[in-house]
Amino acid sequence: MSSNISHGVQLVEKLKGRENYPSWKFAMQAWLEHDDLWECVTSPNESNSGKVTKAKSRIILSVDPVNYAHIQDCTTAKEVWERLQVPDVWIGTLLLAGLPDMYRPMIMGLENSGMDIMADLVKTKLLQEVKNCKGAKNGSSDAAFYSKKEKGKAKAKSKS
Repeated sequence: MSSNISHGVQLVEKLKGRENYPSWKFAMQAWLEHDDLWECVTSPNESNSGKVTKAKSRIILSVDPVNYAHIQDCTTAKEVWERLQVPDVWIGTLLLAGLPDMYRPMIMGLENSGMDIMADLVKTKLLQEVKNCKGAKNGSSDAAFYSKKEKGKAKAKSKS
């Protein structure tokens, strides 16, 4: 059984990807600050090579091995930290680029809205679009069924 305790400080959960990046970033920053290593990430000219190496090692060891390919050639803690950041706008743009042509009106609307195209915004709009499409299909068939039902009731009443 592996231990999650090192020198009295609990290790942070390994960075898996976008799904746990915000919590990993918060915990990792706190851990580096606790050990007076945070300046190795924020300062481009940290002169203490021992601290830089220690900070870089801490960050790398808190990353899931799947992500090693992105940071293998980094030489400083700052470089590792920056490589692990993926701007949300970039993810949102990738999501839009991968959508089929049927979403072209939604894409044009988002691109011309003047808002930053964040991943969560794109996901929300896609969910709304799917809900609207399902609602339109269900609503129109229900409406037709309902009008037939009402039409039938009206005829039945007039016959009496």
